[in-house]
Amino acid sequence: MNRPTCDAISTPMKRGGTTDAPPAVFPADLRDWIDERVLTCLVLDAVSSHNQDLLGLRRITRPDEDLQPCVMLSLLAYAYATGRFASEHIEASLETDPRLRYLCANRYPTWNDIRRFRRLNRAALTNCLEVVFRRAWALRTSGDLSLSPSGSPLAPERDTAGETPSYLPTARFLAAASECVASAVFADTMAMDL
Repeated sequence: MNRPTCDAISTPMKRGGTTDAPPAVFPADLRDWIDERVLTCLVLDAVSSHNQDLLGLRRITRPDEDLQPCVMLSLLAYAYATGRFASEHIEASLETDPRLRYLCANRYPTWNDIRRFRRLNRAALTNCLEVVFRRAWALRTSGDLSLSPSGSPLAPERDTAGETPSYLPTARFLAAASECVASAVFADTMAMDL
């Protein structure tokens, strides 16, 4: 009986132990690739490049304050891009992480607000994260944030052996973004089971 190795556990398995997906391309925390100030700018740019009306962002209201959708989108995109998926962890990180406090404009959502916003705005959050991953990839591979008309980075991935560079397929950005949102759902589901 073939058992999956630790490397294969994070990728979807087909029958017979083969995998559909290549190994992960992005680090769990994009700050491993780029400076946190640059990542903050990438997130803010990704959020501002989306028209709020077209995205159909749904607002989270509380009796004491109104949490702006773009603020929540920025907060969650940055948190997920830095490997923080559980809503309770994000809420706790607001006390210690100045970048998260900056992104949430000193309005502190509860873990329940975070979960609710993600549930109501999952597609917009995924789209925003896709843009962040595209731009982080472009910056990482070439130092240039320009994109081709199709949205793919103009710069190829460089092989360390000096062989012909290969381009990252566009679907990988969406897959990475979707995986972040799915990880957040899973983390919150596990927290509710405890």
